[in-house]
Amino acid sequence: MSAVAGDGVCEKSAFLTPALRAELLASYPDVRPDLVADDLICHLAAHDDGDHFAILYDHLPGPDAGALWTRWSDDVPRVILLRPDCPARSPEDRIPCGHFTAHPGPHSWQTPTQA
Repeated sequence: MSAVAGDGVCEKSAFLTPALRAELLASYPDVRPDLVADDLICHLAAHDDGDHFAILYDHLPGPDAGALWTRWSDDVPRVILLRPDCPARSPEDRIPCGHFTAHPGPHSWQTPTQA
């Protein structure tokens, strides 16, 4: 994935399909259905190629549980990924990165959000 300099967050959108939602709830029975994201937005830095990633569920128990993410390259997310949280923190104020471990591109605090 190559970043597009100065463009902020990717913001490519997709919708969680009913089939993928059903798979998530069957695979992770402790997930609260009302907290699963249906409207998905790529959280990574702007990019002109490669996969898009969005958080499906970020309420797993425990400080090291990570989050459930999805990935897509066309318009339809097709996979559920349990990914640990990125351990990086901003050097100035120690804000944790909002992405998963080994994510492509810069950390979340290094990417300006779009207005």
